[in-house]
Amino acid sequence: DKVQIWLFGANDVRDIVDSKYLDFNWKQFGKLTQYQVASMMSKADIFTDFSSHQAMGLTALEAMSAGCSVIVPKNGGATEFVKDRKNGILVDTSNFQSSLHALDELVEDDNLRKDLQLAAIRDVVHYYPEKVSLQILNRLFKDKD
Repeated sequence: DKVQIWLFGANDVRDIVDSKYLDFNWKQFGKLTQYQVASMMSKADIFTDFSSHQAMGLTALEAMSAGCSVIVPKNGGATEFVKDRKNGILVDTSNFQSSLHALDELVEDDNLRKDLQLAAIRDVVHYYPEKVSLQILNRLFKDKD
């Protein structure tokens, strides 16, 4: 009764997740627009991405900017901005028990969850699209004197 679980990103999550991992109460939202994702994130406390690899981790970045504590894969782009146990939690998503433990810890430990949420909001402002664009432009067109 302490937790509501919302799943999104696929029309039917049962098409991509083995039903043995869905033995709990959950609500499916399917594929969402960017505005729907932002709205959902603003209502959530914890965002998890238990995929095996996350290319850029932009959804986790968006979750952090909305004030969520995040759990993301150790493999992938989110490691560029998620610092383990400082502003989020990195897990080996191939290990079900470690993923479950991280989630359980955030649900049960209010102080940890709130500390990670505040750190996420503080840190996420350093990752904005213009910064990446400027870095690319500097690399491509920097004067070679």
